[in-house]
Amino acid sequence: DDVQFPPLDNANLTLAEQLRDAGYATAAFNNTSYFNHTAGFFQGFETVVEEYGFKAEVGPTVERINQYLSAREADGQPFFLWSHLMEPHDPYRDLTEPRDFGHSRVDQYDEEVARADAALSSILRHINEMSRARPVITFVFADHGEAFGEHGVYHHSFDLHDEALRVPLIVRGPGITPGARHALSSLMDLNPTVLNLAGRDVGTQVSGRSLVPALYRTMPEGLTPAGWRRHLYAEVTPDGIFPAEQRSLYAPPFKIIFDVRRGTWELFDISRDRGEVTNLFDDR
Repeated sequence: DDVQFPPLDNANLTLAEQLRDAGYATAAFNNTSYFNHTAGFFQGFETVVEEYGFKAEVGPTVERINQYLSAREADGQPFFLWSHLMEPHDPYRDLTEPRDFGHSRVDQYDEEVARADAALSSILRHINEMSRARPVITFVFADHGEAFGEHGVYHHSFDLHDEALRVPLIVRGPGITPGARHALSSLMDLNPTVLNLAGRDVGTQVSGRSLVPALYRTMPEGLTPAGWRRHLYAEVTPDGIFPAEQRSLYAPPFKIIFDVRRGTWELFDISRDRGEVTNLFDDR
């Protein structure tokens, strides 16, 4: 029942709207009804199916996605499909299938991630088959990480240490050479990246930048495309439920965090201290 986000005004132009107006079929399938609490959230999606509840069984959602993909196989219309699987989100279940890691909270979280991975497998196989006949670009990403007491907090929405900020971003498509990319990136980059790949102009000022140069130009480890960003900002703000307020600047090899409510600073050399254990602020 938590409505944590303001409604989306009709004047805002969403990614789904831009692709729909460009002739794409647009669809969203989620195993949660969380997003429909926010008015206007699904602007631009022609088909929206959400399972009732915060974290419903994922099977029906996977089946609907595969049915949608099957219908697209014989249809030359381009399509944009988005799905949010809630498996890894708390509350964690103590699962035994497809993996049993143990009974601690982090074990249960790993079991939920394994469940999400298994759920995705049939969808990815389906997309792989489709890719033989038409170009399909797939993005797999998470919206946040999860803390397990590394810095005194659990879950997310409370701080900006890397257990909350660093998330997977996996892209597969025609001409994209497999391998790691080292360009500093943000989930806000997904909007201009998708539009770029679709041959569409962003049309308005956005916070992200297209990842196409990073995706299609393999660089030696530690190097990024010329002119690429050298830093990222992040913040967590009070939303009416969680009171935390922090801001951070990520500028490799350093990362700095300011806790607004406490007035405290943390500085880490993330090239040597990936776990953000040693606060260098007083020394540096």
